[in-house]
Amino acid sequence: MRILPAARRRQIGSPLFRRMIGVIAALLMFGWLGTPVPAQVATSKVNLPVRAEFREPVTLASKDGLLEVRLTARQGAARLDTAAAPVKNFLLFDYEVIRGTASDGQMSGGSLYPAPTLQIFPGETMIVHLENGLSDLTIRDYFSPQYTPKGETVPIYPAQMTSSPLDLHVDGIHVSPRGNADNVLLHIPAGMSNTYTYNIPKDMPQGAYWYHSHLHGLTAAQTYSGLVGLLSIGRTDGNLPLVTQNRIPVRNMLLQYNFVFDRANGLAQLNNPNWPQFVSSITPPQGDELAKGTYRPVLAPVNFNQSKPAEKHFTVWYAGPLSIGNNRGLFQFIPSNLLRFTALAGSADPGVPPNLSLPDSQRDVQFTVNGQFQPVIKSKAGQTEIWVLSNVSDFAYVNVQLTETATGRHPKIAIVGQDGNPYSAVHYPVTDNGTRLLIPPASRFAIAVTIPAEGELVLEMPSRGGGAKTITAPGVLYTNNGTDNPPAVLGSVSALPSSVSYADGFFVFPTQVLAKAVPSEGPGQTTEFAEGQQLGAYTSFVELSNKTPDLTREFKISGGFLNSLASRDDPKSFVYAFAGGAFPNVPLIQPRLNSVEEWKFVNHNNDEHPIHVHVNDFQVTEYYDPTTGLRTAADRFGVDNANAPAPTMQIDEGVIEPGILAIRTRFDDYIGLFVMHCHRLNHEDNGLMMLINVIPAISSYAVAVPGAPGKAAEVRVHDGNGGRLLATVSPFPGYEGNVSVAMGDVDGDGVYDLLVGAGKDHAPEVVVYSGKAKNGKCFPDRVGALPALRGRSARWHQRDCRADRRHERRQHHRRLGSGHSERGQNLRLEAAFIAWHRAGSVLDVQSL
Repeated sequence: MRILPAARRRQIGSPLFRRMIGVIAALLMFGWLGTPVPAQVATSKVNLPVRAEFREPVTLASKDGLLEVRLTARQGAARLDTAAAPVKNFLLFDYEVIRGTASDGQMSGGSLYPAPTLQIFPGETMIVHLENGLSDLTIRDYFSPQYTPKGETVPIYPAQMTSSPLDLHVDGIHVSPRGNADNVLLHIPAGMSNTYTYNIPKDMPQGAYWYHSHLHGLTAAQTYSGLVGLLSIGRTDGNLPLVTQNRIPVRNMLLQYNFVFDRANGLAQLNNPNWPQFVSSITPPQGDELAKGTYRPVLAPVNFNQSKPAEKHFTVWYAGPLSIGNNRGLFQFIPSNLLRFTALAGSADPGVPPNLSLPDSQRDVQFTVNGQFQPVIKSKAGQTEIWVLSNVSDFAYVNVQLTETATGRHPKIAIVGQDGNPYSAVHYPVTDNGTRLLIPPASRFAIAVTIPAEGELVLEMPSRGGGAKTITAPGVLYTNNGTDNPPAVLGSVSALPSSVSYADGFFVFPTQVLAKAVPSEGPGQTTEFAEGQQLGAYTSFVELSNKTPDLTREFKISGGFLNSLASRDDPKSFVYAFAGGAFPNVPLIQPRLNSVEEWKFVNHNNDEHPIHVHVNDFQVTEYYDPTTGLRTAADRFGVDNANAPAPTMQIDEGVIEPGILAIRTRFDDYIGLFVMHCHRLNHEDNGLMMLINVIPAISSYAVAVPGAPGKAAEVRVHDGNGGRLLATVSPFPGYEGNVSVAMGDVDGDGVYDLLVGAGKDHAPEVVVYSGKAKNGKCFPDRVGALPALRGRSARWHQRDCRADRRHERRQHHRRLGSGHSERGQNLRLEAAFIAWHRAGSVLDVQSL
């Protein structure tokens, strides 16, 4: 990690000065200093009678086995085809290609939504220099949903963040979670940078993966705001032989959404749809505060006063002590023109009916494909294509179907791969006779489609159907009167079944056309992809359902305002929990390397939860949705993201029958610490995450045996499983004192190595032994000697390491034993030595 150059940090004045300026600006914005803010009414707007032609994001690809890029996160403006001006308040990556190629020939750029696609192939290396330029932020509704500390007053409005940490995660990739690889436990402050190195295994399946910020507490906000992009390992179709043989076109489609308040009248600012959920209305309005507009908080968007006079906005209302009756946020994904507001009886306000005549391109909430609104794909009549659908939103469910406009027919959806792993055979979705595909947040599906000879092929989010009913919730309607005190009336907000495509247990999602394919050339080549058809591509899937797990674990998912994990006075404290605990106060899962475990998730929370595990794919072995009665057996493919269904519940949220998801996984190749979490990222940010620490198959421990007259000190290494003696070493011949020991995977081979430090009355020295068996013996080799600090004992302290590390490094490189001077080995040993210093290894017995 390093500090960015001053020119990049754009620092102005002292930190105190900048904080004062930020506070004053915020107060002025909301009229809290008594100074009115003039409405910045936008008059230009965009209507799209003709949609733009489909395009893919810029692709930065490897060259000669390496892709090296610099990604710099900044506040910026993105060009959306439904806004007349660039839309402000996105968080976006600037990029620079250091080694590699760019699909548009430009080796640097920025302000792209989504971020550039990164493409590398199995066996190659990707280096990402991540720079955090998220300082001097001016986004009023960018905040961290951290809970108010006990005993402190809950603020009415969440505090704006003027700078922000971040990190980086490569979603679905089987690489090391340690060091500067896929380590999501790093914390990179604004003005700092970090270099990530990803060594892609040669046996990594080709397919669609993605990258995004994974800073716990801000993961949802940073993903929604634009810090995401596709990561293509080889071809995203999975390198299917039939695709190669028939030259089938492959199209990548990143699915996101954005909320731009009053887009129809020309405003161009990205809004945080979670804002009304996290303001505090625990004190209900008194008297005529709502009518006068003096009640705080205002649940309208932060830029409501920039809309035209008499402009209206309504949302779900709740005030008073927090409870399960708080449904604020229920309709945040539904465009306001599809909703109805009805004022309470006796009110003079006529309410607001749905505006179904508003062009889709002017909706305030829009789902996009590669940042485009309803793009048009030009293809050939009868042409089969592979569409790779990647849900890279923060927590929206996208439920899709295909429609042929000439016939009204809904073709079955032929899935050929999921989460970057090709299927061994074609599968159809298990619901709606194979015609609808639910794409949870973070899931990616490669599907085969065929363009009809006549009419269009539409990819859409259709209405639920099946007897769905109108959904209604309490509401509040604000009217812009040109001041900071917009008058409000109470009533109800309702959504017709025709406007809802999916309900996930709490949120509901809209109906919308996502993209259209038209036959503009012809004719094309039709290729059959039928249920059960063998695909013949390489897949990393291993059948585990017929194996006995080494260990079975069960995790209860719960959450709500009714637990005691956070203050019930704080609207941000809807805490989600695994096994009764919210991250980081959760049990540590410690599987052994190469072991197989089964995890059963029993869902007692009213929401659905897409469960995502880092590093290793898994196999779903059981799925039961009590709300629909759907039960499935073991899948025959591997994924990194799977949906835990919602339970059936009573009105008081008592569980009638829980939703069930069981998965089975094998912990291959890598030890170390990583996470498992719900990929509805607001859930992850609010606690639904656990730590996984994969330990070696043999978790050995060391016992230091002091020397005696005529007998040198020795170290005995035992197997942590049963205590079997693995090795005995005498690190310092003739030394009769005591030694200090530590164990850790120094060389990254998945086996614990032994580090021994000499004690009193011996020259400061550390000896390292390799733990990997050679010639049938464990700990056979003395790898080398590392010097301690001159004139000190082997029981170092943290301050010693910091004071004299340059001396340590110089001496270390000179004194390593012969045959072990390779630079990579030196650096690993040096890192272990420094880590040992930091730990202050003063214990004589250590078991890891």
